[in-house]
Amino acid sequence: MSKKKIEKEDILKEDILNYLNYNLGNKENLDLLDFIFTVDSYEVLGTEVPNKDEVIKYFNSIQTDEGTWDTGEIHYVPVTAQILMTYSRWGAKPVKSLKPFFKTIENWRKVVAHVKRYDPGNYWGGLWGYITCYTMQGEKPPWTREFLKEVAKEFDKWAFQNHQRTHLMTSLLQLQEPIPRIEEVIKITLQQQRKDGSWGDPGWNKALPQTFFAVSLLRIAKDQIDIPVDYAINRG
Repeated sequence: MSKKKIEKEDILKEDILNYLNYNLGNKENLDLLDFIFTVDSYEVLGTEVPNKDEVIKYFNSIQTDEGTWDTGEIHYVPVTAQILMTYSRWGAKPVKSLKPFFKTIENWRKVVAHVKRYDPGNYWGGLWGYITCYTMQGEKPPWTREFLKEVAKEFDKWAFQNHQRTHLMTSLLQLQEPIPRIEEVIKITLQQQRKDGSWGDPGWNKALPQTFFAVSLLRIAKDQIDIPVDYAINRG
């Protein structure tokens, strides 16, 4: 790599960090999800998050008595899951227990109703949040068996949607469960790659996150299948 290209990349990274630092200092004016993405972006860049203690203090200050964040808002459970992942990575614990929340989703009927209410149109992506809330507490959901039955039964409803597919497979990995019909899933994923190397999704058709999801899935699966995926990964 040329010196000029390295310098250009360093300048670009500095600009991004300046933007992240600005957002970090103005967290009260950001949507909570945007703030979480700001925090995550430091780690994607391989940079230490400034003032981690202040970030944790802020998260603690806005956690609700249910144990969640943004309680009652659309998509609040996956938001909660992402915050819990941050706590876990940093070796911290939230100040309030999630037991009140877990009581509201203690069986499969309740969790299905809950995800349809608070994450409409994002069924499997929403369920990822619920499962992650449990796994970040070192637990499995009490309705894991019913979830796995649903996964097998509704293959055609998640296998063809990039966003839903990736979140579902991440859920299975967290539960240490095998991915059903994995070679078929990967063939579908490869067929859906666009000519420019990107992926899309009918529910959330932003190329950058959808391509990230698909590439992540291929990297996870490549050692479990006989299908070559490196070319698709590199194009993505």
